[in-house]
Amino acid sequence: MSRTNTLPPAAQAALLAWRRYVVEHDPALLETLFAPDVTFRSPFVHKPYKGLAAVRMIMEAVSTVLENVRFERELVGPTDAALEFIAAVGEIEVHGVDIFHFREDGQIDRFEVMVRPHKALLALSDGMGARLGDSLKSFK
Repeated sequence: MSRTNTLPPAAQAALLAWRRYVVEHDPALLETLFAPDVTFRSPFVHKPYKGLAAVRMIMEAVSTVLENVRFERELVGPTDAALEFIAAVGEIEVHGVDIFHFREDGQIDRFEVMVRPHKALLALSDGMGARLGDSLKSFK
């Protein structure tokens, strides 16, 4: 894993908390990690989701769909970070990147996820759709 620690301490702490959330799935961590007005860009839809409630719902669902998440690389700058991960949805290997923008206080105000290959994106989409249904329509 390559690392360059140029993030301010509050953002570094948030990135560590995110890694902890991915392992522990503790929803209380989401309350401190994300700004109330966070914007989330999903790999499945064109328009972003707005607000902590949407992010909480998505993260709680994705934590039941993705298995064996491990981080491969971390790239950081003064206000942004990207974490490359590998996980599984059933037998399908998922490669993805979580991209974060941090406010001065360390909270995440922009969050974007990219996933490949296409087969993995479809498997993840099917799993998320089965758990969420139409419940996110009000957050777009």
